[in-house]
Amino acid sequence: MYEWQEFRSSLETPKRTTPRRARTRRSPTLMAQVAADLAAYLTASKESDHQSGPSPRRLNFMARKTGLHAETLHRLLQQQTSPTAVTLLKIYRHLLGVQDDRELLPRLPELARGFLKTQHPILMQESRRSLREDLAEKLIANPVALEIYLWCGTGPVKRSALRARFGVYGLQIVDDLIHDQILMEVSAHEVAWGQVEISPTLELLHRAGLRLAEQYVRPHLGYETSHNHFGFFVEALSHEAYQAWLKIDAEAYRQKIELAQKPQSRGQIRSFTYSVVDQISESL
Repeated sequence: MYEWQEFRSSLETPKRTTPRRARTRRSPTLMAQVAADLAAYLTASKESDHQSGPSPRRLNFMARKTGLHAETLHRLLQQQTSPTAVTLLKIYRHLLGVQDDRELLPRLPELARGFLKTQHPILMQESRRSLREDLAEKLIANPVALEIYLWCGTGPVKRSALRARFGVYGLQIVDDLIHDQILMEVSAHEVAWGQVEISPTLELLHRAGLRLAEQYVRPHLGYETSHNHFGFFVEALSHEAYQAWLKIDAEAYRQKIELAQKPQSRGQIRSFTYSVVDQISESL
């Protein structure tokens, strides 16, 4: 898989309930910057001359357009929570009206830009390809299109291999993705990622992980070493232990990505890793 980065929505924890040491990873200055920018947008167009403060109607409109919960935007506005990289991108795409994340980066406030440089390194890659979120829904809506896209993320794929797995329908999807510049032809018989790269939403990452796990995980090989890795564990944890879980998984994931990016690591084994930690809740 390419350098898609993992983001943890679970870090959006209200500031008042987060231990002091856990809060040091997010700058309060960044929180203030985001809150100020949201306040400027939400008060720019009042519903009436008698209204004071941010417009609830405008906040709900922004929530629908960005896919963020209205309550999340409200907590950010009140500086009760810290934004993740994905949250920042969603907010500033909307505020600045820019869908290409590589065009968005130089237009961001300095604090937001610095945070994203650290947390979303794919933005820093020198590339002529657009990095967009708006086409993610197209892949989410069609699991076959998503799987084809993921295949091509590991390198050029032969049309014959795609036809063998997905039939004529798969080749029709390939042509559609080529039309959208999500894929491109690298030869008469092979396709790869095109000029448009999908900036992943959390929903897309979830769908991608489930799709590849359902289609390609081989449990019978897990009884031997050197083929794959399985891990599953459930427990009731304290807040501190849960935050430690998140930190451990995030660090391990980043180490795997760093290893995969080294030139000497590149090879012929098309591989994927899907990592998730979340809470079992009685009410979703």
